[in-house]
Amino acid sequence: MTEPVSPLQSARRRAGGLASVGGLARTGAAWGVVGLAVIIPFYRHTKSLEELFVYGSVGVVLLTALVGWLRDAPEGAGVRIRGGVLIWPIALAVATAAVSVVFSMARDASAAEFRKQILSFVMAYLAALNLMTDERWRRRAFWAFFLGGLAAAGFGIVAYYTETAVDAGRALGPAQSYTRSAMYFILWTPLMLAGLLEGAPANRWPRALVLIGIAMGWWLVVLTQTRGAMAVILLSTLALAAHRHWRWGAGLLIVSLLLAASVPSFRGRCLTTVRNLSDPNALLSDRLKLWRMAREVIAEHPLAGIGYGSEIFQQKAVRARYPMFNYKYQPHAHSFYLQAPCESGVLHLAGLLAFFAGFLVLAARGLGASGGRRPAGIDRAIVVGVFAGVASMLVYGVVGHFHERRVAMMMWYLIGLACAALTSARPPDSGPRVAGPRR
Repeated sequence: MTEPVSPLQSARRRAGGLASVGGLARTGAAWGVVGLAVIIPFYRHTKSLEELFVYGSVGVVLLTALVGWLRDAPEGAGVRIRGGVLIWPIALAVATAAVSVVFSMARDASAAEFRKQILSFVMAYLAALNLMTDERWRRRAFWAFFLGGLAAAGFGIVAYYTETAVDAGRALGPAQSYTRSAMYFILWTPLMLAGLLEGAPANRWPRALVLIGIAMGWWLVVLTQTRGAMAVILLSTLALAAHRHWRWGAGLLIVSLLLAASVPSFRGRCLTTVRNLSDPNALLSDRLKLWRMAREVIAEHPLAGIGYGSEIFQQKAVRARYPMFNYKYQPHAHSFYLQAPCESGVLHLAGLLAFFAGFLVLAARGLGASGGRRPAGIDRAIVVGVFAGVASMLVYGVVGHFHERRVAMMMWYLIGLACAALTSARPPDSGPRVAGPRR
């Protein structure tokens, strides 16, 4: 007969056999950090119902994963906060952002954005990396992200056609700027398509639902997003489809063209683009003016920038010296590769690029690995989908700025999810994993 185990004994066993109060305190502090990592990124970060659908679904999965670990962790498993994956580029990005706050031209606003953005990005990454080590939770995360995105797409489409966006019960007027968070779907679409092709949904109805979701995401993008974002999503989804099923790629291309052709405003933008192809200066006239302003900022503040935050150019002290916001109310440089060094210097850009590039290299190596080290099933779908989404974001970053609170936090979370899938792959001949006893 099994001897009864007290809650304190159970907690000590989960802590890896640590019998001292100090050991339990360290264990509690470690998982307290992960708990904060779950909560902080999603606290007061949602400014619209559309964002609430996406962030809320992710937050629920992370919180339940934390509770599930505390309940089901095997005895003697130990407690370890995994932060070593890509930690050095992350440290460089955070340190340079902190330096830019100290030397900022608008220190209060920059410090607030530092807390809201870069720290939340890192915490979201660490939460996913530490809590998504079990394949069951990664599968649930996939479906949570799908359902949140599906709701966001549906609400965004309704908001577009009613020309009204809702935020905290208030009507915000025309929904064009509100549905700019359709950039979620640069990440969302490749991930969902990868899940569809890799067979993550087990039967026809979930497959049909995913296909409908992809179509809704595409529809919102066609309605609201820039030509560059649409082209990038098209390339990434075609590449994913061609990886396994060329017929999916051809079908997706036809559906995308039909969707695009059915929107009058999109047809008008395409015709304007074709007419301007002979004159690149006319095609990118606004961008070129903004980029020249950004180069001036970088030349004068190459190391520390002018202050962290994607809204730094809207601050009065900055506008007096660098009137980017005064030019057609442009909030940033419309290029990630110029905005990041404007904010926090060239070393900050180097840290972010090293983080994103490091993930792409890690994912490529994992997908090319042999035996049990290669992710399979839902893990392969997550890695392939996030790989394509991040690569697409980096391409989109040439003409747009994606590393802001609305989308970047989701990007960091998904990278953490994919890194958890990559680092949790079993080595060859390791045998099946044995779940801990349920209590």
